[in-house]
Amino acid sequence: MAMLNQLKTKDMIAKYQLEIDKIYLLCSNEEESMEHLFFNCYFGQACLNQVQVWLNWNMCKKSLPGVIKWLGNVKISKCRRGVMAAALAALVYTLWCSRNSILWENKVVKSDVITTQVKNITKCQISCIWPKKVTNREIEYGLKPCRH
Repeated sequence: MAMLNQLKTKDMIAKYQLEIDKIYLLCSNEEESMEHLFFNCYFGQACLNQVQVWLNWNMCKKSLPGVIKWLGNVKISKCRRGVMAAALAALVYTLWCSRNSILWENKVVKSDVITTQVKNITKCQISCIWPKKVTNREIEYGLKPCRH
């Protein structure tokens, strides 16, 4: 839904002429929109930066469409691309869930907690794409998938 810009963010809901507080709950600084949610907000940016450090992911794109386009064009191994795509999907999902936790349960989550959740989700997800033969470079990459 995020890739299609179909998430029901507050700016999308306001188009139906409903009176709502449009402020994004994770940062409380700007109106909630897809652009702000992923990754123009300092909170989302902090989470993305932590994931980038974890994966040694050198990229300067700071929007969801920009990151997706970069992933499609960058010259990296298929395995590493899959890991980065899984981490990006996990980050988008976790940020959206955290936004909903604040909205519906008044439950605030810190960026380091989100990053830990992203790491755990990613490690489990990549077990589906992890090749049978793993190079030393991929092992150094630090991503031994969880096995069920």
